Amino acid sequence: MESRLHLPVLWTLTGFLAVVGAVKVTVNTPSVHVTRGGTALLPCSFRTTAALNRLNIIWTVTPLVEPKHPLQVIAYEQGQVVESLTEYLGRVKFAFRPTQDAGIFINHTRVSDTGTYQCTVINPPDGATPNIGLVGLTVLVPPSIPDCSSDGHGQEGGSIHLFCSVMEGIPAPRFRWEKIPPDGQLLNTRQEDSRGSTTLTNITLGTSGLYRCTATNQLGSQSCAIELHIHAGGIGTMGIFAAITITLIMGLVLLALLALVLNLHQQSRGKWRDAELYDPARVDNLSAMKSPDTAESSLITRPVSRPHIPPAWPSSHIVYSVRRSQISPVPETPHIRNPFPPLSSGTDSITESEDEDNTSDVPPPVYRSSLYSVNSGFLV
Repeated sequence: MESRLHLPVLWTLTGFLAVVGAVKVTVNTPSVHVTRGGTALLPCSFRTTAALNRLNIIWTVTPLVEPKHPLQVIAYEQGQVVESLTEYLGRVKFAFRPTQDAGIFINHTRVSDTGTYQCTVINPPDGATPNIGLVGLTVLVPPSIPDCSSDGHGQEGGSIHLFCSVMEGIPAPRFRWEKIPPDGQLLNTRQEDSRGSTTLTNITLGTSGLYRCTATNQLGSQSCAIELHIHAGGIGTMGIFAAITITLIMGLVLLALLALVLNLHQQSRGKWRDAELYDPARVDNLSAMKSPDTAESSLITRPVSRPHIPPAWPSSHIVYSVRRSQISPVPETPHIRNPFPPLSSGTDSITESEDEDNTSDVPPPVYRSSLYSVNSGFLV
């Protein structure tokens, strides 16, 4: 009898527990991937035994770019859909009637939509503790056109680093460097987040060519190319010798020009001093300042004009005097003894004496009938 009395009590407790723990949230796909600009379906289903008059469904997100600032996406409260006044406004809808399923759509997805979404379902009196489901959303972005660059010296024996980077790409693309056919040589590529690089060492002239980098993820691939020109290494011994020779020649030319300029400058200064030293006006002033006793010993003297000497006529055994307006016979003889007769100081006449050698074989002078006029005046 006692056991039969306890059966209704057990059934009552079991029914009460079933009613209290009836809400159960299920997420079939915990991770969703969508291409940027597409539509993502975030699943969330629930089960409850209580009436749906007080059913509440709330969707929130923890963005990947800002994990400390969760946002409300959309909500359903007592028969009303409440949209969030955030960047999700107008882009989020319930996929089905909220009383049947809590799944939602996100249209025109963006990179900022990537994050962890939480679906919370509350349906009193099924319990005060809500049931929660988590869904991860990843918005995929194809790689952008990469940018190819190089760093290093393009000379034989050197090294060149090749870089390839993209501005965007989710997931992070993989990079591959290769030399474009006909070589078709794959290069060892290092992966560095959103950049891929490779190094060419001990390069030669054969290293010249076109190199291509390809960035690839699950949405597609993009490529860029760069052309390398390798130059012969070093200038060599002959180049060094030529450079030294040219430098020396230029130095000698500069020294010659400098010497020429200094010489011209020195000559111009000397001419200026000579012109100043031999200025006629200055010479006259200096001569006037000197005394008659020291005039003859002066280094600066006035030029003395040579006195006019009348032409001397050859004469043998002839004595003649020069007077004003006097006519003298002109002897004619082939034998000229003294063309320049000496001047006699202290007299007003010029006298030519006979030769000491009084030989008898000298013919007598022959006189012409022509006359010669001598300029008047006395010699001083």
